[in-house]
Amino acid sequence: EIDGRGLPLRFRHTQEAMSMLLDQPTGPPASTPVVDDGFDPFGDKNVPSSTLLLKGLLSTTLDFTIKSVFQKYSPIKEMRFFPQRSFSFLEFRTVDDATHALARFQQEDKSRID
Repeated sequence: EIDGRGLPLRFRHTQEAMSMLLDQPTGPPASTPVVDDGFDPFGDKNVPSSTLLLKGLLSTTLDFTIKSVFQKYSPIKEMRFFPQRSFSFLEFRTVDDATHALARFQQEDKSRID
């Protein structure tokens, strides 16, 4: 209420927010990270990138574990790990290195970080 007038409020919840409210899981289980190989801060997901975004990591996942999984496929230039938020950025030297690491990870590790 502002100045004695009632304001109708409308909230829009994303599907993910609604499922959290209803306590229903969405997407893949937390033990299977989602890898976005076309991370682009400007929103164009089809642009190849040297940075992989790993989402949905378990809270118990260690940065060493992520490095050891991906470094065997291509050298990692930089890693930014956010364990409280369950995601990590892996930057490789080139787009080809990132593409190669992603392909091998999906093929050999079955897209799982244990």
